[in-house]
Amino acid sequence: MEEYVELESFKKKIISYSFKLRLYIGILFAVPYFLFGFFVAFALLNWEFEVINNSLLRLIFAFIISIFLLPFIWMTNDYFDAPYDSLDPEKKNRNVFCSSKLANNPYLGYFILFLPFGISFVFSFLLGPEIFFLTIFIALIGFFYSAPPIRFKEVPVLDLITHGIYVGGYFFLLGGAVITPLSSLLIQQPPLFLVFFLLAVVDMSGIQYNSQLIDIEADSKSKQRTTSLWVGRRYSILILRGLVGLLLACLPLYLFLIFNSSIYDFSLLHIFPDILVQLIFVLSLGGILLYFWGTRGGFKNIEEIQRRSEWLRHRFIYPFALIGILFINTPFLNN
Repeated sequence: MEEYVELESFKKKIISYSFKLRLYIGILFAVPYFLFGFFVAFALLNWEFEVINNSLLRLIFAFIISIFLLPFIWMTNDYFDAPYDSLDPEKKNRNVFCSSKLANNPYLGYFILFLPFGISFVFSFLLGPEIFFLTIFIALIGFFYSAPPIRFKEVPVLDLITHGIYVGGYFFLLGGAVITPLSSLLIQQPPLFLVFFLLAVVDMSGIQYNSQLIDIEADSKSKQRTTSLWVGRRYSILILRGLVGLLLACLPLYLFLIFNSSIYDFSLLHIFPDILVQLIFVLSLGGILLYFWGTRGGFKNIEEIQRRSEWLRHRFIYPFALIGILFINTPFLNN
């Protein structure tokens, strides 16, 4: 009877882990970046709703990939981090791969791990060669982010770059590629799709780095080699400021590209006086300098700089992403 109760409890833990902790991650992180990429591409295609009608099934398939691929990558991280997580009571309780029952039944662990990848594999294949090979490439990066012998997550700097690419970058590209070939988006002039791609990658790298700073003590105990540990807590704030500064730089870059191209005639910015657009450009540059000035002396006040940077990121990236998409190509100016 006691073994039956224990088994039922273990089953509930697996279900909770798979659906509440990991599929939820796909919805929380991957889907927003997917929608971000989709709407940027949609705006660059002049908001033609016929594009959606022709790509409805593809959108559904890509949405499924967005829900399942990221959980596979993060489950891979849990699988290979189980020996480290076992040293931390909170992480051990959260990571189902720390369970002795899965250690004694490895095939069940493999099934839990590779099921979301199998689903993503099938639907990416149905979306054609471009998305299929892109998905396989990203799945490999995500897998070796945690898996030896490469283990990108313990290669300083590369841990942030690969994390930004397989979360923010890939799902942003997926959102665009599902309605039009990536080649047509990447060679557009001005290259606004690439500006938003950079925004997505840097944003996710920044989120990961902030997480590293929070977990720096636990990572130190488990002897992991992350960027934050490599540079040390004293200097880690410089990287955080650099990432936030790069995010903020996307705004003047966006304004410069639009203002100096033919797309400006169809942008909502066109209804404003040129001097006002130029003033916004100068103010956006001033905002970057103001951020660096306001976060100087970070060695002495790391937690406060971290809090300010996260506050600014939240209040910058979402309004900029939304307004930036709307200003790319305004339908009524195109008629």
